[in-house]
Amino acid sequence: MSGPEAKKLANQIVDTGVVIFSGHAKQEMAGDSLGPLDVVDARNMLRGGVFAAPEYINGELRYRVVTPKMCLVFVFKSRERLRVVTMWRKK
Repeated sequence: MSGPEAKKLANQIVDTGVVIFSGHAKQEMAGDSLGPLDVVDARNMLRGGVFAAPEYINGELRYRVVTPKMCLVFVFKSRERLRVVTMWRKK
């Protein structure tokens, strides 16, 4: 799926589906050295960030979403659900 297609589906999931966070994502978000990140930050990234082409890592297609200040990596689990793998602030 292309970046624009992924963004469209991710936005649909944010609006009407389920967004879950991996344990690693929760740990990285809470412990970010520039201050904790939260669910609102992640949802804003999914709505407004730039989506890169996916990379096949550990048996799944992972999408990277970037802004000038943050980065988020997620996977689609279904057309109604996505899982945030990790998220961090750029230094």
